[in-house]
Amino acid sequence: MNKNLKNRAQILQEKLQESQSILISAIGDIAYLSNFKFLVPEEREAFIFVTKNSFNLIHTSFAPINNLKFINYLKGSFPEELANHLKLIIEKENIKNLLIDPETLFVRELEAIKEKKLEVAINNYPKSLIQDLRSIKDIEEIEKISLACSITAKVMTDIIDELKEGITEIEVKKRISNLFELNNILDLAFPIIVAFGPNSALPHHQPGEKILQNNMTVLIDIGAKVSDYCADMTRTIWFGKQKSERFIEIESIVLQAYKEVINKMDDRKTSIKANDLDNAARTYIVSKGYGNQFIHTTGHGLGLSIHEPPSISWSNQTNIEPNMIITIEPGIYLNDEFGYRYENTVLVTKDGTKELTFESK
Repeated sequence: MNKNLKNRAQILQEKLQESQSILISAIGDIAYLSNFKFLVPEEREAFIFVTKNSFNLIHTSFAPINNLKFINYLKGSFPEELANHLKLIIEKENIKNLLIDPETLFVRELEAIKEKKLEVAINNYPKSLIQDLRSIKDIEEIEKISLACSITAKVMTDIIDELKEGITEIEVKKRISNLFELNNILDLAFPIIVAFGPNSALPHHQPGEKILQNNMTVLIDIGAKVSDYCADMTRTIWFGKQKSERFIEIESIVLQAYKEVINKMDDRKTSIKANDLDNAARTYIVSKGYGNQFIHTTGHGLGLSIHEPPSISWSNQTNIEPNMIITIEPGIYLNDEFGYRYENTVLVTKDGTKELTFESK
């Protein structure tokens, strides 16, 4: 892993000019480049400051660090401390351009930097600078996500087998948490989604006291984390022996829409873009009269964060490349009736795809 981290740092440095520097304040990017462990992500525990000639981790004095040889560790991450660190490096290395992330750098931090009256131009760096690195997974990342996915699929199979009439959504959620713990998973990629009946028409419904009854829709969306890497999987089932005709219709449409996306990737002869995948699912669902009920994108990338580029959306023209890991999750949501979503985490290969959230047998 340390070798991979050093390679990432070197690739980023190669993209910078001699007089450029970049201040990284996004938690996911910091973890990706340094393996820094955040205790409380909501608090400012670290920055990374990169120049052509140095790679610096600015961190709180109490934070555990890895002591990697290619990283300079600088204690103190309060705004004034951050500004002092930057001032020393900028003046020492004759930096003329400071690139920042306006979405994650706090106003007070930027003010502290400006108060130093440094002779640097401050500009925003393009999101693609680091996102392009993170979107292509290396072998270790693929192994971690694959393990997270296989455990997630096992838990999904187990919980579906355990469903019984009279149980509540919140009770199912608690049982899912227990099943993950039994599989040595303590961190989840996102809050567990369990939705019965009409609640399943809300894509991100959080479990409540609704009781499972015979002949009712159940939607479950879960994901484990393994070494900080995420999995994502959704299944929708009919609890009971008498599926409604409406459910059968919607299930058939969503599953075919999913196949349209997989076929698009498996049968590709030329390069394919994210919006091509979204279009494959959306066009089919629209053709069946439910376009207005497909209310989210067809998927997203994932890794250290549950939502990463590329977004599998109608407007995204990013090329889909081998070793990207994305979700494919078409869905149809019928207000006051039910929703149906089918989702797998998928590894893009040079020949097509590999579904990582395979069902446990």
